[in-house]
Amino acid sequence: MATTTYPTQDSQKGKLYAAERSTEWTTKASELISEAEVTALATKACKWLYSKGYRPCTTHPTVAFPGNGRGGAWASRGQRKLSFTPAARKRWVVLHEVAHLVLPSNHPEYDGDDRPHGWCFADVYLKLVSRFCGRSNANALKAQLKARKVRIRPKRKLTEAQRSAAADRLAAHRPERKPATRWALETTLPDGTTAWFSGRVKDVTTHASNDGRTWHYVWHCTTSPGRRLTRVSPVALDAKARELDPGTYGRYDWRFVEVGA
Repeated sequence: MATTTYPTQDSQKGKLYAAERSTEWTTKASELISEAEVTALATKACKWLYSKGYRPCTTHPTVAFPGNGRGGAWASRGQRKLSFTPAARKRWVVLHEVAHLVLPSNHPEYDGDDRPHGWCFADVYLKLVSRFCGRSNANALKAQLKARKVRIRPKRKLTEAQRSAAADRLAAHRPERKPATRWALETTLPDGTTAWFSGRVKDVTTHASNDGRTWHYVWHCTTSPGRRLTRVSPVALDAKARELDPGTYGRYDWRFVEVGA
């Protein structure tokens, strides 16, 4: 079974609770029901989940009804138990707690999301609401979940063929890249040979003259021929060209030449 990386903390809990509070539940879903109705609904919901392959921890949960208002509602898979205070005896609350009785790994599409309120829980919860409170309530809850970016489905996984097709679609709409043109500055030295500056900063081009002296140049050409600079000395180029004999290089004529991409 393939797994996907999800946050370890219950990162959807607050957003899911906010979505429930913002949902415009119908009277059927939000009205207070009796203890007998809560027990019957919880049992029916567990049996329905089992018939659909979600395998809740029990089909006959123990349902407790504490008299005080503390704790609201909660579910325990280990104890196979549900608990509801008087104010929490609403159908949508009962279904929320029943959904907790399904271990995330028992979801048919489980992909590693073990968060108590992860997408596995949200999917089971929505299905329960649709079945026992009606599709209108499920759609209203789903809209609120989506508005808060609560994940209700597993992360999409692309096959190699799908990845290749997506890459081809991107390539078809990507502008064609034109190869960058590199330019150099070229000059003719007194001995008739040619010296030129090109390459990246810290690259060194060496020329040895007739009298045995050696010139070392470092040059990065950032100027295009469109500027029509035909007589340029290294001094005028931000000191990016250096020579061991500074008394000579300013005398030469420099020409732009294309040296390829």
